[in-house]
Amino acid sequence: MANLFFRALSQGLQAFLPVAAALIWCRASGTPKVSAAVNAGLLASIPLSFAGAWLFRASTHQALDEASLALAAIVITLAALSRLNRPTYESGALIVVALATATIVVRQTMEIVAVFEVAAFQVRSFDATLAVVAGS
Repeated sequence: MANLFFRALSQGLQAFLPVAAALIWCRASGTPKVSAAVNAGLLASIPLSFAGAWLFRASTHQALDEASLALAAIVITLAALSRLNRPTYESGALIVVALATATIVVRQTMEIVAVFEVAAFQVRSFDATLAVVAGS
């Protein structure tokens, strides 16, 4: 059960630490519109995590899916770093920020949800379910 706990913990940290850093930066730089876009992305990531988990579990090439999403996260990070000194407040850019935030979160939380679904509904193991919930 410790493996499930630490895997869920790792996925949760990978999902939310970049977003927490972005929100801290938004607060420090005084960009409330960007902060609101990040928050919108977080909100959108909730239902998207369940959809992503369903697609992930149905996929026959999960490693490729994970690698593709990791590459997307790298591109998002590099794009965000290149724009740090030039924050934009156009609605199109704010939508991109929300989508980028949702992508960063969903790429990790979909795995947590997928493991949770297996532990809770297929295996029906209270200990495994508790380990996943405690780790996330």
